[in-house]
Amino acid sequence: KRIKKNNTLVQKYYVRGFVYKSLLALGFALLMYGYYGIGDTMHFFSDALFLKQRIADGDENIGVIFKSNAYIRSTYDILGGGQESGWLVVRIALLLSYLSFSRFLVVTLFFAALAYSGIFKLFETFSSFMPKWQKWIALIILFFPSITFFGSGILKDTVCLSSLGWFFYSGNEFFIKKQFKLKHILIIAITAWIIYVVKIYILAAFLVPYLIFLLNRPLKKIPSVALRWLFLPVL
Repeated sequence: KRIKKNNTLVQKYYVRGFVYKSLLALGFALLMYGYYGIGDTMHFFSDALFLKQRIADGDENIGVIFKSNAYIRSTYDILGGGQESGWLVVRIALLLSYLSFSRFLVVTLFFAALAYSGIFKLFETFSSFMPKWQKWIALIILFFPSITFFGSGILKDTVCLSSLGWFFYSGNEFFIKKQFKLKHILIIAITAWIIYVVKIYILAAFLVPYLIFLLNRPLKKIPSVALRWLFLPVL
């Protein structure tokens, strides 16, 4: 907030949204750990700690994050995330475990913080299209209970939501605002790859309306309504 004093969205929503997401992330973690005691988030975390112990014992090194899920499953007879999509979450949890003293709640909060970075970019991008709707956009993107609750833990959904937010933000900067910078190309490529690996159907579902959205911009420059309707389905 101190750095971006002139950004009204940051001043008004950034800390509130972060605190809200952190609280719901803790609620999700406590529910999974204290009540259910099982689930994807628990499996991802336990697999990460198992591999961390193998590194500590000298059986592996940090380079294990570059090995395939098939290797992990066959060598150690653990799920390793179940498939490549879950293995990516385990890799992130493994790296974050070194910053969190291997604590489940702290790793969850790190996931929530990473997710919030992309979610807030998504909020900023939509708000730039409709500045007068900022409050409603904030309610939908930053404060919608179920999305925040199930998009804050050590889960595939958390990774995908964050990646989608960054993808949409950099896509807008690159294609709409014409900010042809290397960082936007890298963000688009990396986040698209992450979503492709974790949940490819999200990318497939997103790209169709997104391409229509991008095509709508040049179409608006055509003065004839009849020609717009003609060119849209062709494009």
